Amino acid sequence: MDESRKLILKIARCQNFLQENPECLPILEHQRNKDLKERQIPEPWNGDIVNAKVLFVSSNPSIDEDEFFPTLSWKDDDIVNFFTNRFSPEFGFVSEDLRVKLKNGKYVNRPVKFWVFVRKEAAKLLNKDQQEIDLRKDVCIMEIVRCKSKGQKGLRASVIKTCSEKWLEETLKLAGASVIVVVGKVATNVFNNMFNLNLSFGGYEIKNICGKKRFLISVIHPSAMKKGAGLISNEVVDKFREFSSE
Repeated sequence: MDESRKLILKIARCQNFLQENPECLPILEHQRNKDLKERQIPEPWNGDIVNAKVLFVSSNPSIDEDEFFPTLSWKDDDIVNFFTNRFSPEFGFVSEDLRVKLKNGKYVNRPVKFWVFVRKEAAKLLNKDQQEIDLRKDVCIMEIVRCKSKGQKGLRASVIKTCSEKWLEETLKLAGASVIVVVGKVATNVFNNMFNLNLSFGGYEIKNICGKKRFLISVIHPSAMKKGAGLISNEVVDKFREFSSE
């Protein structure tokens, strides 16, 4: 079993999720009205963690009870395929314009704002048009807290600490990306505390993180920005390209 597959399944079947660890209850409360096997599982990441050029890290994934999303009743191969190929057109988990697929086979009316932001900012960093960005190969998206909730509800200090300490470093050891975009206050605080950084919104640092020299950028979460606003400045993009050419 390759390491990425192994870790996807470990996170998706996290023992804290299965056994309802008291430290995680604030985030688990959002699905406790459902049978355990029907709850949406923790989200390891989306994309190719090993080969993606850019890694985006935010707070925690949003939940929609009507979304077509893995539960504990899914087979291992299907779980791995979903999180690895979520943005692959051939599987249809997400529409080409980045709308979520529902259980009834239809797609929601609007694209996911965060994914639109990811494609836009990745295009800047990789010097490509947005249409050229392949979210399956160029980018990987993951969260500090892997369990889902609405509007970041349940992101208590105990939840953030427990999940980040359990999974963040292990995931980053697999990540091949030389640039990590740390999105929002929660993720920025965790990276600063765990890796002794001094990141602030709009800034960047270069440091060896989990065995690899990385260019780390901190940005405000797109939900807090005006429509159409750019988040990674041209100055930071230029610094990253200098870093990449070394």
